[in-house]
Amino acid sequence: MKPRAWVVCLALPGWLIAVAAQAADSALTVLEQNEKRLAQEAADAAGRFGADSLNTATARLHLAEFHIAGGRDKEARTALREVVAILIKRHGPDHPDVADLHTRLAGIELRLGDMQAARELLEGATAALERRLGAGHLNTASARINLARLLLSEPDKHERAATLLEASIPVLERTLWPEHPRVADAWMVLTRVRLLQGRLEEAIETVGKAARIREQALGPDAPLTGEALRERGRILAMQGEHQAAEVFLRRAVEILEPFARNEPLELAESLERLGESLVARERHGEAEPLFARVLELRERKLAGDHPLVLKSVNDLALLHLTKREFPKAAALFRRALEATEKRLGKDHLQVAFIQNNLAVVAWQQGNKAEADPLFERSMATAERHFAKDALGLSDWFAKSGAILLKEGVTEQGKRFLERAVTLLATAYGKNHPGVEKIRRSIEALQSAAPVAPVVPVAARQPAPAPAPAPAPAPAPAPAPAPAPPPVPVSVPVPLDPAPLPVAMQEEVTKALLAAASAPSPVEAVKSAQVKRPWPSDKAKFVLHLSCLAVNSPHLPRMEEKMTALKLPFYRKIIQNGENTFDCGFSGPYAEQQEAEEAMARIKTEGVSPDPMLKRYTRY
Repeated sequence: MKPRAWVVCLALPGWLIAVAAQAADSALTVLEQNEKRLAQEAADAAGRFGADSLNTATARLHLAEFHIAGGRDKEARTALREVVAILIKRHGPDHPDVADLHTRLAGIELRLGDMQAARELLEGATAALERRLGAGHLNTASARINLARLLLSEPDKHERAATLLEASIPVLERTLWPEHPRVADAWMVLTRVRLLQGRLEEAIETVGKAARIREQALGPDAPLTGEALRERGRILAMQGEHQAAEVFLRRAVEILEPFARNEPLELAESLERLGESLVARERHGEAEPLFARVLELRERKLAGDHPLVLKSVNDLALLHLTKREFPKAAALFRRALEATEKRLGKDHLQVAFIQNNLAVVAWQQGNKAEADPLFERSMATAERHFAKDALGLSDWFAKSGAILLKEGVTEQGKRFLERAVTLLATAYGKNHPGVEKIRRSIEALQSAAPVAPVVPVAARQPAPAPAPAPAPAPAPAPAPAPAPPPVPVSVPVPLDPAPLPVAMQEEVTKALLAAASAPSPVEAVKSAQVKRPWPSDKAKFVLHLSCLAVNSPHLPRMEEKMTALKLPFYRKIIQNGENTFDCGFSGPYAEQQEAEEAMARIKTEGVSPDPMLKRYTRY
């Protein structure tokens, strides 16, 4: 009896495999049969009613929907285009059904990676509905919101996205009702726009409206309510209000936890935001299990070299480095390095940052023989990445060297900074006053460099920077040489795809320029139109006017208007992940009343439609 049972146990897996294979073949056969049947119905309709009949369009639409359900986007696109051609002939290009199909086609184009085609389709759909139904129709408002979502990926179109949303939300509130979930969705999109524009106070207001609507309409424990609460906590954390942020983030985690099996990525993002807020308050022990859980959730759903997975690996590695758990940090950095090289290539700037991080781990362990080759590799990687951009390379060396020097890696930090000076001297000439300022800054940094190594190189939320050492009084400088045209300079970013925190950018810039009262050549390269020094810590108020694409013609025109108004104006290049923005500011103003008077003049003269008054922190 026992041998028979053993034979059955051995045979059972093969039997199951055979049944599974037969079922798969049957399912494939059914799909093929259905596709052939729908294709035949479309052909029959064309033969019976004509190729341009509405019956033929309906049959082809059924075929397109079948392809969409099966994930065959190219086939679906072909079928939908045929349907659109028929409807345009029958009803004209402005018919609402044509606009609806253009919207569906735009979704397919996005999945196929053609952003421009998707935008053109949504632009056409929106314009057609405005002509046919009017600006106050629900369908028109929905089309505008779809277009605004797409424009989020284009930095120079964020203002237009905000305008579309601001015009659409009142229509949704009037045609549906103010507490409808679709209104909340629109408020969430507007929140994303405000975040991209850096308008955090307005983002807090819009996400609060979305959260209240979702809680009333969907319930306090609905996943979409959790999403809104998470975004509110995220914005509060960006403002430095981590204690308040923690309340919302923990509530979001509590709401999304029951849905982790089907929606692991939503829970992962909430846990990640909570962990980042805890790290900012140096509660590393509480953050570590959260980051580990985030990595586990993302690995469950995504490939090992997906950007979100690599971000989680990097976050966990940096946390271990901060806790001086060097073996764990090294293992994770090596994993991140291998996956990033495979995904992005060995010459990508993110690879250079991971190599630097891994070198710091070795250096912290006293393993100079391992650390030095890694530093050499990171330098070589950056040089290949900036092969045709010497000024961008000098910027990378300057900022990276400043960070290394601040972390106590004195020898390598000095090398990085000296390499930056050499590149700048080549670009401007060794006697350029800006190069001399950088040299004095390096001397000040070296004299203030810590003896003992401390935290990681590219931490997402660094500890507050110590006050820079007092700089020697600068010698009188000759008149500066004419600056070259604006050149977008890449700012170092950490492994994860999120923007480099503003705190880190300002910390490094402040340390690098400790001895200078005016922008270095690195900053001058970013904007040849800088007319005055960057605001000092004594400044109280600034006006944020606009952030546009680099080399946009609007900011020079804005500068001309500000000059005519005799108001202070300066520009700064700001890096956001892989995107670069040219931003205009006015100030600094010593008193709030003075800033408000300037803001009123700026609005009245049409220089900027919505300038923002900011207390000077890092602007």
